[in-house]
This record gives sequence, structure tokens and C-alpha cells, in this order.
Amino acid sequence: MLKFDKVTFTYPDGTIALKDINFEAEAGEFIFLTGPTGSGKTTMLKLILASLQPTKGKIIFDDKNINQLREWEKQLLRQKIGVVFQNKNLISELNIKENLYLRLELAGIKKEDQGDKLSQINHRFQLQDKLNYFPSQLSSGEKRKVALARALSLEPLMIFADEPTANLDPATSWEIMTELVKINKDGILVIVASHNDQIVNKFRYRVLSLNKGRLISDVRNGTYVSN
Repeated sequence: MLKFDKVTFTYPDGTIALKDINFEAEAGEFIFLTGPTGSGKTTMLKLILASLQPTKGKIIFDDKNINQLREWEKQLLRQKIGVVFQNKNLISELNIKENLYLRLELAGIKKEDQGDKLSQINHRFQLQDKLNYFPSQLSSGEKRKVALARALSLEPLMIFADEPTANLDPATSWEIMTELVKINKDGILVIVASHNDQIVNKFRYRVLSLNKGRLISDVRNGTYVSN
């Protein structure tokens, strides 16, 4: 599903963001990506989305070498990846319904097919009463649920959630994580970047730990996998 093969990325100023990263992730896995600020988590996401190209090595996603994709193929790739950013997912000038529809429109989904897709998503996340609200009228937890709904609307192969429980109370954090677990049980690869050790330790899924651009550990259910 997803493979990093000796991936290094160096920024133009010479900063090495990632160094010799090797790991494989299969469909249906749930992975926590941990590490301090500046450890390379955001760069890894940008590489997966093909908005950056590796300086060395290669990235395989859905049996395709991301490095070799043409621009239109990269657009198709991004439709297979649902991303939940901590603060940047929703457009403030659009209401919730418009935010959800926009994702489908940009993907070229036919008008007659959009209604059914959104009806299923709205029911799953119980958003029916919030569709005419604007993001500023929602709580942090509600915004995160809408972001999850939008990420899931195109039936992606993978969800990448960046700090999905940041600044949420424990009950709402648990609700968001429960939704991610349900998504994962549908066979979707879920990668969660998180600083929340309590969440990571509670769920005890596979944990990839980054530090200074290097993958320093890969642990699955308490068992060391690789360095």
C-alpha cells in the first residue's frame, strides 16, 4: 500500500528533513507517527501527497512510484488520500454543506452522484443539523468531525490525520479517535501524527517514531520491528 524506500529529503537551504527512511504500511493498518516538532512528520505527509519530491529514494503508494507520476496522476493520487489537518481543513467563508460539496466538485464527481455520497457521510457523522452552519459557529470537536467527514467523502485508501485530538477535551478526543478506529476497520490505512502519549499508549497500535529526520523506532503492539 505505502512504502518508503531509503527516502531522504533535503530542503534548498541544506536542511535535512528526512534521512534514509524505510518502512512499509499495509491496507487496514493503524499507525501512529510520533516525534517532536521539526522531526519530519509534516515533510513526510508532503512527500506522500507528491507536493515534494524525495532528494533520494522512492515512495510507492497503491503500487505506483510517486516520484514518476505526471501532474494529472498526482491529482488522482491525492483523491485516494484523505487528510485531516489540525487547523486548516475548512474554508471559513463556506458553510459546512458547501465545504463538503467542494471536495467532491474538485474531484470531478458528477452532480447526480454527490447527493448520495454526502447523505451517507452526513448520517455517519450526524451532521444533518449543522450543514448550514459556518466553521466559526462550530466547536473544535465539531470542526474535527466535519474535517473527517470531508476526508472520507471520496472513499480514500488512506487517511492521514495531523494531531486530530489537539486542543480537545478528553471526551471529544476519545470520540474522534473512535471514529478513526471505525474508519480503519473498513480496511482503510490510517496514519495519525500525534504528540498525545496517552492516546498513543491507550490504543497500542503500530508506532513510528521520528527524531531529527530519522526513523528511530518502529513498534507494533509493543514489539520492536525495525530501526
